[in-house]
Formats: sequence, structure tokens, C-alpha cells
Amino acid sequence: YGWPALERMGLPVTAAYSALFTPAPDPVSFDANRVLEVERRALTRRGETVWIGSRVTELHDEFTGGALLGFMDVTRDITARKKAEEQIQAAQASLVESARLAAIGELAAGVAHQINNPLTAIIAEAQILGREQPAESPCRESAAIIEQAGWKAQQAVQDLLEFSRSTPDTLQS
Repeated sequence: YGWPALERMGLPVTAAYSALFTPAPDPVSFDANRVLEVERRALTRRGETVWIGSRVTELHDEFTGGALLGFMDVTRDITARKKAEEQIQAAQASLVESARLAAIGELAAGVAHQINNPLTAIIAEAQILGREQPAESPCRESAAIIEQAGWKAQQAVQDLLEFSRSTPDTLQS
């Protein structure tokens, strides 16, 4: 972990070793001959965080009836594996988000189609109604207002369709 042995000699195990880990190794005794495997973070002398896979085994004195002597903690650096796992999780989250956005796009296209058909009829009927009315008729003005509203609604549907077709790259700033 980067510390010279002379700096650690004479320190209690809790200061020289256990304090490096999150979570700290738990010195509680467990069943004899049991091996505990745990993954945890460790802090190096330079302040870097590395991931450690530990295999903790009890040490017993066979000559004195199996009295517990302590623990042996064999560790290995698993930082590369943990980083790869994080990248896989990020990629999976990205795939889930892409699938969600694709579903939203499909939904928007379906909704747009269902709305555009009646809007086309509304606009066409308003145009026909407006042309059939005398120039000074209030009905002609109402037909023009209905037609304008239909065009505005149709533009909103088109904007929704364009947004739903956008690729994620074009949505980022």
C-alpha cells in the first residue's frame, strides 16, 4: 500500500493496517476453518483509493488445543475489475435510457399520427366553410380562427415528431 515497513513497525494493527480499509477488517472470531472473502476499498500512502479482494482465515495454535492466534488476510488488487464493472453498469444504464427514449419516440409517432388525421379534417373543413361564407360574415372569421388553430396544433405535432426523431448526440449541448 506504499508505506515502508519501518513506518509501520510497532504500530497496533488497527493503525498500521485496519485503518486503510473501508470497511475496516472485522477482527471478530468466526467458526474455525472458515474462510471469509470480502471486497473493500483501501487507501494507499499517496491517497489513492484501490479495491482489494481479501481472503481472511483464522489462525489457530494446534499445539495448545486450537487457541485462536489471529487472522491471516491475503489480499489482491481488484481495482481494474471494479472499474470494468462500473463501466459495464454505466453501459447498461445507457442502454436502458436509449431503450426508454426509443419507446418515447415510438409513442410520440403514434400519438402524432392519431392527432394529425383529425387535424387535417378540421383544417380542410374550416377552409371549405370559410370560402362558402360571404366576406363580411362572422362565420368566415370563425372559420379562419379554427383553421389557424388547426395549423398551430399541427405544427406542435410536427415539433414533437422532430424531437422524438432526434438522436441522443444532437440533444446534448
